Amino acid sequence: MADNDRISIGSKEIFNFFVSCGILKLKDEVDIYVFRLNGFFEYFLAYQMTKDSEFKNMILEDEGKYLGFKNQLEIYSGFRRDDLDFLLAVYKKTKNKLLPVFELYNTNKDIELLNKIQEPKIIEEMCRKVSIEKSLTTYEKAELEDFADELQINADVHLIKKINPEEINSELLERYISILARVFRNSDEILGNKEKKIEIFNQIIDFYCDLGFYIIDEFSDLTKQELKKEEYSIDDFPELNLLKFISNFSPMITQVWLFDGLGHYNIERMIKNEITELEKNIGINQYRLFILYFLLLDIDLNTNKEYIQIAMNNIKIPILKYMIVVKLNYYLAFKANSNKNMQQELSNKIQQAKLNLDDKTDISNFIQYEKEIFIFISFSTKKAIIKEYIKLIDCVVTHALKKKIAKTNSDFTNSKKRLIFIYSIFHELTTAKACKVQRVQS
Repeated sequence: MADNDRISIGSKEIFNFFVSCGILKLKDEVDIYVFRLNGFFEYFLAYQMTKDSEFKNMILEDEGKYLGFKNQLEIYSGFRRDDLDFLLAVYKKTKNKLLPVFELYNTNKDIELLNKIQEPKIIEEMCRKVSIEKSLTTYEKAELEDFADELQINADVHLIKKINPEEINSELLERYISILARVFRNSDEILGNKEKKIEIFNQIIDFYCDLGFYIIDEFSDLTKQELKKEEYSIDDFPELNLLKFISNFSPMITQVWLFDGLGHYNIERMIKNEITELEKNIGINQYRLFILYFLLLDIDLNTNKEYIQIAMNNIKIPILKYMIVVKLNYYLAFKANSNKNMQQELSNKIQQAKLNLDDKTDISNFIQYEKEIFIFISFSTKKAIIKEYIKLIDCVVTHALKKKIAKTNSDFTNSKKRLIFIYSIFHELTTAKACKVQRVQS
């Protein structure tokens, strides 16, 4: 401050101002002041990175600190939107960590997807049965959010957790990709370097695809290891049916992850340019095109709605056609709002997408199910993160689960038993004799 003759007040006055406006607070009635919210702490740490290159380089060079500073790195890239060197450093670090892990997966994502998908008939049956009749009201959306997400608030300032980069798992890999994706999304003032930016963009897409494949393998390995410990027959055990169900939802989860990392208006032009390139060879770029079509639609449904028809025309892989049905139902329930024209258009596209599943399908034969079954699936998928994978099923069956447990004396605190039980309820919900989820009251 002594070096800046524009500042006419002292540090004490600045400190008192921060206290008076609530940025700082007295901790536990002792003579220690801390930031009131952890977000303030993260903001000023990121701001310090813009002023102190030594501090910034220390974060980049220490792998544990780098992973712990996920939010600060994103905020810094918002401060320095033209910092090409920073983007390249993050890109290099991510490649060095992930490429050796993902090298076992086929560079052709369509082939790898087809290899991973287990019994897609499970999803096909659900897609044929599910039907959203109308968009949800604001109240219904809020009620479902409260139901699907348990409120967890931990806003107090806390020490940044140092993460061990040697413990390779899906959560660690997702953190690396998320840092790169968010930094890339913010770096929208970098001029030139077009080829490098396209390279990074495509690599992020591939990383998210590979992460979806990795988590299927990870869950499969954990499941089989647990079953072996319990001395059960792996071939006949119903928990593996749950794995098959999850593997079928991996394209949806991958697409949602990508939107969470990259979704912003400032990359629409780049997405459309990449779609144009991929459409030159539609047959071998199905998975990437599916992800990019719906990335555009998630960013701005109204402006990009023509891509719904383009996706239905171009996507031929069955599991991706099923996911189109799921996404369109989600848009109708959560995104159409009070726009009657959009509601009608989405309803028409849903029926067309269902017909695309099988040219012989008669629309009058669709089984109409209660909308809540699908809403819980689609909403929990939107919120899915790696460590909450099983909640995809939990959100579907919670009401029925409570009723069923009340009638039994079984112990469902054991995670394996709970998975089996959840799957059995899901199976019951998606059969012709399914018990119906209680309707959400408006």
